[in-house]
Amino acid sequence: MAGLGLRFKKVRRISAIEDRPDVGKRRWRYLVEKALANNDNPWFIGYDETWIHPGMGSDFEWQYENGTEYQKARMCDNEHPVPGPSKPKDKGDRCIVLGMVSEDGLLKESIECIISGKSAGQQLEDYHSEMNGETYRKYMERMVPIIAQKAAAKGRNAYVLEDNAPYHSMTRDKPPTTATRRPQLIEWLQNHQVPFDEKWNMKELRVVANTFIAQNGGKAEFRVYEMDEWADEVWGVRFIRLPPYHCHWNPIEFLWANLKSHLRRLGDSEDKLDI
Repeated sequence: MAGLGLRFKKVRRISAIEDRPDVGKRRWRYLVEKALANNDNPWFIGYDETWIHPGMGSDFEWQYENGTEYQKARMCDNEHPVPGPSKPKDKGDRCIVLGMVSEDGLLKESIECIISGKSAGQQLEDYHSEMNGETYRKYMERMVPIIAQKAAAKGRNAYVLEDNAPYHSMTRDKPPTTATRRPQLIEWLQNHQVPFDEKWNMKELRVVANTFIAQNGGKAEFRVYEMDEWADEVWGVRFIRLPPYHCHWNPIEFLWANLKSHLRRLGDSEDKLDI
C-alpha cells in the first residue's frame, strides 16, 4: 500500500475541496469590475494594514534534530547541553501599520503607525480587533484627496483595491434583513420603487423584498459603502473590493510580506518600538 502512495491515517470528514458559491460570485463580480477598470486608463492603489512587534525574529532556525523541548527547557543533560536559538518575541507593544502602494512604489504619505492600546495578554495574533471604522475614516479622509491629486497629475483615473474588513464596510445603505422593522422595510421598498401594498404583513413584505433582491444580483448589489461613495462622489476615486479570502490579489500584501521577512531576518530580541 505504501508503494502505491497510500498511508494509513485518520479519516477526515471533508474528502474534497469545494468552492463556496457565495465566494465564487464575489470573485466573478470583482473580475468584472477589474476588467472594466482596466479599460479606464487606471492608476491602481493597493491598500491594507499589517502589524509588527518589537524584537521580531525568525520562527525557523537551524537546530539539533535530536534536541527535544524538554532537554532545552530543563537542561536535564548537563554534560551534553543542547544549544539553540531562543524563541523571538511575539508580545508587547504592537504597531499597526497602514499603507498604500502603486505601480510607482509605496506612497510615502500613506504610511501611518498606530501603537496598540491593549496589554500583551489581551492581544490576538490578528490585529482586526484593534482597528475601527473611525480610524479608517480619518485615514481615508486624509489620503483620498492625495490620491486624487496624484492621479490627476498623471492624467489617469484612481482605483483603490481593498479587502472587506468590517471597519472598511461602514454602510450608507444596505438591504433589509430579518431584523429590519416595518417602517424601515417600507421605506426601502419605496426608495427602490418596488410595488407593494401597505396592508401586507411583514412576511409578505419580506417575500417581495427578497424576491426583488434575488432578481437584481443579490444583497451585495444593494450594499452601499459610505467611504466608497464619498470618495467617488467628491474626489472621483473609485474603490474595488477584493472577494473574501483573496488577499493575495492585493499587491500591498507582497510588500508587507517582504517587510516582515526583513524584520525577522535582521531584527533583535532587544529591539524597541520607537515612533
